[in-house]
Amino acid sequence: MATFQTLYQRVSSGFSDTVDQKEFTNVGYNRVCSTTVVDQKTGATRRLSFLRATTTLALVANQAEYAITGASPATGIVDWSGPISVAVSTVAGGSAYDDLLWYDEREFDRVLGASTGVLRPLFVTMRGAATPTASSSAVRAGGEQRLVFGPTPDAAYNALVRYYRDVASIQMANDADIPILPLQFHHLIVLAAMSYGSAFADAYLSSVEWEQKYQAELQMLLAWDGAQLAPPSSQPGTPS
Repeated sequence: MATFQTLYQRVSSGFSDTVDQKEFTNVGYNRVCSTTVVDQKTGATRRLSFLRATTTLALVANQAEYAITGASPATGIVDWSGPISVAVSTVAGGSAYDDLLWYDEREFDRVLGASTGVLRPLFVTMRGAATPTASSSAVRAGGEQRLVFGPTPDAAYNALVRYYRDVASIQMANDADIPILPLQFHHLIVLAAMSYGSAFADAYLSSVEWEQKYQAELQMLLAWDGAQLAPPSSQPGTPS
């Protein structure tokens, strides 16, 4: 099992030139052996199954909006990157859930306008900050976004929130940290780092070669990950 330290040593030893190695170490230390390198190349096109997470949110009667982080009432989610789905308990305080319909803000407002009274929520949307802060530290996924439930809860229901974790929460920083990537793909981090580091060190041909190796292995990861998200009935060896 690879740790941050062992992965970093593999990459660092790949640069024999002292100057290149020093520059690469200074600039790339937090990026070299972290899942960030992988996410930068895949995050724009797809989400990975091992970045999925689930949490339970206690809804409050007559309270429709919940900040992802920050002002109360907040969801308590500190690693939010984006939503997958939201479900609400069938009865107040219950553990059986029904999935909510996810609407964009305009459709949410239209449907909510046709609803009457305070009831068990049936749909949900996400809004931006009610009063955006000027601080750049708030400009991050989940920093000021709000989950809004409709109709407004009439009791203390439980909400099951499924979401994607952000990269900052899974980036390795300490020598003993272990990548969140599946064990068989830990070497992918080294390939990505070598591609990045070679480009930084102006070793263009070497960078292209490492990038080709990385892309080939990345396709294997994406194929494996796609299988994890497939219905059980489509998995090999599943009885029909």
